[in-house]
Amino acid sequence: MVDQGHASILYAADSNGDQLLTIDPTTGQGAIVGSFGTAGTHITGLAWDGATLYGLNFRGAGAEDQLVTIDINTGTATVFGGLNLMLGNGSHVGVESIEFVGNTLYGVDVNSDRLVTIDATTGQAAFAGP
Repeated sequence: MVDQGHASILYAADSNGDQLLTIDPTTGQGAIVGSFGTAGTHITGLAWDGATLYGLNFRGAGAEDQLVTIDINTGTATVFGGLNLMLGNGSHVGVESIEFVGNTLYGVDVNSDRLVTIDATTGQAAFAGP
């Protein structure tokens, strides 16, 4: 959710249509902002840090997921960095949800059911805890 003055706006990712949406929390009405473009082919999670909307570009088996920034006026995604995190079997993590808690960006790897932290300045991820 992004608070712009007194009006709150919810942002959502349509990963089938590869588009950024806004949702009015009062009416539930959605509207298309725009396409993520080529950098956001399958956005599976969104997180707002108070200034920037981040997205997670889930790239599927054998490919590295990417942290992207998303222009809230156009929907255009820009690759910020690869997560650069591998599982013990040599496969990439599959992070599908992200959320800021304070200044820390967290995600969940669906392959190992583990919590990850993501550096919002580099896009690099690390497993949280053991």
